[in-house]
Amino acid sequence: MAISLQDVSNFKNSRNRIALLEALLNPDAGIREAAVIALIEIEDARDADSVKEYLISETDLHIRGQVLPFLHKSKLYDDQDFLDKLLLRTFELAGTVSPSSVSIMSIKQPEPMEQSISDSKKVGWGWDRILGAVLLLSSLVSFLLMISSPSETRLMHFFSGVLSGAIAIGLFVYANKKSKKKMDVVVLKEVVRPVEDEVIEKEHFTRLFHHRDIFAMGILYEGELPQDMSVTPSMIAREVVSALHQENKYIDDRLSFHAVIKMERVASYKFFNSEDYNPGSDLDDLMRSCLDDVKKIVVTDDPLIEKVAAQMSKVKVRIPTLGVVWVGMYISMI
Repeated sequence: MAISLQDVSNFKNSRNRIALLEALLNPDAGIREAAVIALIEIEDARDADSVKEYLISETDLHIRGQVLPFLHKSKLYDDQDFLDKLLLRTFELAGTVSPSSVSIMSIKQPEPMEQSISDSKKVGWGWDRILGAVLLLSSLVSFLLMISSPSETRLMHFFSGVLSGAIAIGLFVYANKKSKKKMDVVVLKEVVRPVEDEVIEKEHFTRLFHHRDIFAMGILYEGELPQDMSVTPSMIAREVVSALHQENKYIDDRLSFHAVIKMERVASYKFFNSEDYNPGSDLDDLMRSCLDDVKKIVVTDDPLIEKVAAQMSKVKVRIPTLGVVWVGMYISMI
């Protein structure tokens, strides 16, 4: 018997899980989309595996794009293995894009780089290396004196040389470990290459542009946007990053990361699903309007915001201006 979207809505309201699971086999993409969203919102643990299997096997990219915002709010989003499989399958369905390649947003994966001469100068010789060199020289002098010394003092020079050499070696090992850590900070920066080939170095948000949401959104929207589209989800995310630090320079980087991810999801979804969106619209004004609404959307639509009061003591960051909005978004991502 054929079913309609109204039937799916009735199944959801009556929590008829069996009927919704059967609707996932319907040839109509709209029915399948409504059914899987309903199952995600009902969030019955007994259906978790079935929903995961369906999402991984679903070949309609449009359905994946519509399901993504609901998936973010569900417990399924906590299953890292499922998300990895889902993203891998999304890359495969996209055809020309693979997990190891650059996404539609032209985000380049960071690669370890060899230490350059300029980087070596940045690290320099610290007190540990200088002291180590002095002790090593002292050890060499002790051994030379031992050769030419009488037997009474030869043993003293020997132990002095061994001790100085051991301390020098220890200082050099310590210095190398410390400089390696510094080098990791210096050379492992992320380089983001937008469509305009502009190079932007991100030091504080290295993880941001590797987040699975950004990649997934870039692929999911690829077939829906005109070829000359100049605004991508990653560009919206960068706009949010900039706005965060301009509005409140004291926000903790860790908090900013989670807030940006949350805002990027909402802003991207709202932007690309806006009734005012069309290729000829003023994209800047539309995007700004979407970002202006993000705070209200996050606060009113996120059920986890109610946990803010109970969790406040666990969040040790300085939030002089934005207050509960950012804390709520941070806690909702924990």
